[in-house]
Amino acid sequence: MFKNNTLSITITNNTTTTQNWVAFGYNKGTQNAPGVTVAVSESSLKEANRQSASAPFEVESIKVRTQNSAQLNFPIQIQTSDATGQLKAYYITPGDYLEATSTITNLVKINNPNIVISGSLMLQGTIRAGEYMNIILTIKKNSVFSNFLSTIFSPQKNK
Repeated sequence: MFKNNTLSITITNNTTTTQNWVAFGYNKGTQNAPGVTVAVSESSLKEANRQSASAPFEVESIKVRTQNSAQLNFPIQIQTSDATGQLKAYYITPGDYLEATSTITNLVKINNPNIVISGSLMLQGTIRAGEYMNIILTIKKNSVFSNFLSTIFSPQKNK
């Protein structure tokens, strides 16, 4: 489901211990631990950071897919700083969004998470040893960033 209005972040822990991860990181080039990679499928994390700093975008929904359903019990922290530098944080625990009747236990969808990805936001969490997870952000279509993604994936016309 990698269409114009999605941004897919893959977090991989290639170590033998549980590790913390950071995405966006207030656009300050925050580093992850050795062995932990955070990658953006449609572009690069560096490019997504640059774009979100100049053109913040609102998230319509989040899908979290994990290798192991136990990973869904680790919260994702959303931390923002306002114009005065005051930090605010809240948590989303993906496992709280599992449907009781679902037979798929390693995938959840979180609608309307009230998140705007910008230069003042950091996503962070914990990933189990030797595992990966995908966080797929669906961007509201009226956002500037959605328009940017459209230009990346638009077929080039022959001249």
